[in-house]
Formats: sequence, C-alpha cells, structure tokens
Amino acid sequence: MTTVFHRTSISEEKLKDIITKNPRSLMDGLTFIDFQLATDEQGTIDFLGVDGTGRLVVVNFDVDSSDLMFITALSQTHWLKKNHGLIKRLFFSENIDFSLEPRILLISSGFSGKLKSAAKQTKLQNIKLVEFKYITAQGKDAIIFEEVFAGKNALSAETLPAEEEKILVQEKNIPEEEMPQESPARPDEEQARIPRLILEDVSLCPEEIAEFMEFEKATEEKKISA
Repeated sequence: MTTVFHRTSISEEKLKDIITKNPRSLMDGLTFIDFQLATDEQGTIDFLGVDGTGRLVVVNFDVDSSDLMFITALSQTHWLKKNHGLIKRLFFSENIDFSLEPRILLISSGFSGKLKSAAKQTKLQNIKLVEFKYITAQGKDAIIFEEVFAGKNALSAETLPAEEEKILVQEKNIPEEEMPQESPARPDEEQARIPRLILEDVSLCPEEIAEFMEFEKATEEKKISA
C-alpha cells in the first residue's frame, strides 16, 4: 500500500514548542538556558543555548524563509561578546566557556541560495543551517530536521555514545530492533547531515520514513530538472 504524504504549514507556536522539547535533535549536546532574550537593537534571541563543549549558541527560527535571520544572528553574537560581563553574571551557574566564540543555529522551512553562499563564504566557521519539513500522512504528523550547512567549528567536538548517534530522534521510541544499526558518519562543512525525525503523537514506522525521504528526493530532482 502506498502512503500519501502531505507537506503542510506549521504554526510558529507549535514549532517553538517542538524545538523547546528537542534541543539535541538539532545539535548534539545542546541545552537551552534562556528564551526570548532581548538584545536592544539586535532584536530578540529566540533560544540561548550551550553546547556540549560549553560554547554559547544563538538559536533563531522562522516558519518561513528569511535571509534577514543570518544578519540578525551575526549581530546578536556580537552583542553577546560586547556584553560579556552581563551575560557572565546572568548565567554564572551555567557551564559556559566564555573563551569560545558563540555558535549560530538557524532553523527555517528553507534557506535561499544567497544565504547558504554567504554562510559558506564567511570567515566565521561556527554557523549551522537546519531546514525543517512538517508532514502529515494518514492522520499522523511528523517533523523532519535536516542540516543543510555546517561550518567546521559548528560540528560537535564531542564523541557521543553510539546510542546517541541514532538517525531518528523522537518523542515516542521506536523499538531498538527497528532502529538503524550503524551510526551515520559526521559530515564535513559541505555535506548535509542525515535528516533527524521528531514524531508527534503517533509514530511513523521506519518504512514510512524511508518512503517519505524517497518522495522528497524525487520531488527535488523534478524541481532541478524543470
């Protein structure tokens, strides 16, 4: 039987809730220490996090695509460094290494070629771009996060246990025997990471996940050839 998938829109509030509950599906070792942090004229940081090495992480998201996200995040990291003393006092109890440059994680339904090119050309090697796909299939819904760019310093410096390197990261566990047995290789800055999946309410089986990924690949190929 063929499963019919539908890509659909997601509300900003629901996406925010999913991100809040699943930081490590976006970046290994990521924890959030503050939300909606105001930075004066640089706007609001959606999530302020710390990665597994103690590096601060600016996390911003948008249900739509906006190149302005990139400029805003760069200015916010500058604000964090400029206000080093204030941030240190506010988060003195957190395990933050202030000698490390902050990282940037941007989440969107899609990034333009111009933004991706700018991320690749910048001398700052601490930027990660993650696109999401929100789908429904036969009364089930799921969201897939796919890393489309990561600078060299945006890759985790940790060596994670094999069980944390699963392809699928989800709220409802798939039985261990159904999980992929091999850990995905870590990407370099030009290689996209294997998509990670977070399931809402009802689980899609591994076969349905694979079928959706094939569907998406065929769709993208048609767009390129058109």
